[in-house]
Amino acid sequence: MSPVNLLAFTNPILHLTVHPSTGAATSAAFTSDSSQDWLSTNSATYHPPTQRVYATTTFNNLWELDPSTGAARKLSHGSWSGCVLVSCAGRLLSFGNKVCAVDPKDGSYIELGGQSLLDVWSKVTAATSLGGTLFATTVANTLWAVDPVSGETRKVSTDDWSRCSALVGVGDKLYAFCLHLWIVDPTTGACERFNKEGGGFFGGGDKLAGVVGAVAVGTLIYAVNKSGKLFEVDTVAKSYREVASEGLGLSKALVAFGEGL
Repeated sequence: MSPVNLLAFTNPILHLTVHPSTGAATSAAFTSDSSQDWLSTNSATYHPPTQRVYATTTFNNLWELDPSTGAARKLSHGSWSGCVLVSCAGRLLSFGNKVCAVDPKDGSYIELGGQSLLDVWSKVTAATSLGGTLFATTVANTLWAVDPVSGETRKVSTDDWSRCSALVGVGDKLYAFCLHLWIVDPTTGACERFNKEGGGFFGGGDKLAGVVGAVAVGTLIYAVNKSGKLFEVDTVAKSYREVASEGLGLSKALVAFGEGL
């Protein structure tokens, strides 16, 4: 397999290159901009149509980053704190007070139609896309499916979703880091544990507990936890391994970029 390129939003942002065949990883500073804004990153996503990375911060900024040069551009300053970004169906979308389509040229946005729910999107904890549909978990312990064009919503499941810190789609399943890692049926919300070690309310003994950011690359998932350890999760073999840790202790989000994404 080709090397995987990741961005870890710490300070400064790190460019990680992981070799899936060996698990070897190298890191280098992605940008010379050591703005403290990166430590306040709330969400980040790679948007294939523009081949750029977009990030929101708790300082109410929306950033655009060029993976090929490391250049960073502040697109907008506004109500971006707490917004969760997702690229889906060719659109850059944001979960804030509403689900909005964001114009990557200037950060302007329009609300999607069909939203009958009032305040739920300001409480999104994690979001992703799968099969052309948006999925989001909220502090109200709900997993939602959202049409990225019409904005129509469907409540998939009501369960202990409030502890989800990262959500990714692989194949026809969702993978939810809700204290432990769970494999989720996107139609019913039924889920099963990915790995069996560890247990208890705080996930003691489970190395995949405490994940703060995750991203899917093919059938692999890369996830970074609060301790700054980067794991590679193989969804086919149902196994995982640690691939990096140096300099990742303050990571707030993880993004993959490059061809094939």
